[in-house]
Amino acid sequence: SILKMLANQSAEKEGQDMSRTLAYILSSGAFHYLNNEVMYVTLSKVHPITLAVGNTAKRVFIIVAGIMVFSTPVTVETAIGATIGIGGVFVYSLMKQWYDNSGQHSTNEATEEDVQTTELAHTHVI
Repeated sequence: SILKMLANQSAEKEGQDMSRTLAYILSSGAFHYLNNEVMYVTLSKVHPITLAVGNTAKRVFIIVAGIMVFSTPVTVETAIGATIGIGGVFVYSLMKQWYDNSGQHSTNEATEEDVQTTELAHTHVI
């Protein structure tokens, strides 16, 4: 009787775990698809370098949030990577501001080569 009760509870829990896992997989796929759609729409409206810097900033934010939420210890590699990412965004911002103020650029439209290079880079970065 106790064994039957434990077996029934285990079967119910296993069924709930399976449906929860399936829901996680489906939602993960949906969010990945939506992320790709947003990237393609954004790519058509923003210069590829701006998009790349935004993507880098997003990754740095995810690293910092992961460290805070999951109490992940910061390794030397993580600290170096985050520093490079943040430093790159900062340098890009300064250079873009200098470039805009110098009046040297004529348009904000991306060339076909820029678009292809950025698309290739995004297919290889997770």
